[in-house]
Amino acid sequence: CRTSTYTPDSMLKVAQLFGLSTTLRPQLRTCFVNRTPTTRNMARCCSETPKLTSDEINEAMTKLPLWNLSPCSTLMSREFVAKNFVAAVKFINDVAVIAEEEGHHPDLHLTNYRNIKVELQTHAIGGLAAIDMELAEKIDKVEVEYSPKWLKQQQEKQSEQQQQQQQ
Repeated sequence: CRTSTYTPDSMLKVAQLFGLSTTLRPQLRTCFVNRTPTTRNMARCCSETPKLTSDEINEAMTKLPLWNLSPCSTLMSREFVAKNFVAAVKFINDVAVIAEEEGHHPDLHLTNYRNIKVELQTHAIGGLAAIDMELAEKIDKVEVEYSPKWLKQQQEKQSEQQQQQQQ
């Protein structure tokens, strides 16, 4: 979510385009909690979006094993190494399509030509909201061509963790 400055004329055009009635203000935060087909590409979050509680975050994270929670529980991230540059850019492009459809955009980082990091947070509230969890679930469904070496290392780590838990 982001705050944008619009002129009254441009906001009137946007409102007319989507058939919306709005009070025009110099600073307007687009906030459509109940999206409709005409507002599906508009942001679903704003400063009034409720933050998830610690319990809600922890419960949601159990369903998102590829994601890590920041120490202060205000941001979630996922990192991996793609097979090559083309695979990394394809992932980013696929996530971009989902983000546009949802009207909620993650921070996407591409470094060393194939290292990907995705960060989710509802910036307007400085924390995590239900929309972040929903978007993470959708991002997890995006096909990724992982680096074989990275994938093997991840499987070994997971195996080690399972062995430690059994002891």
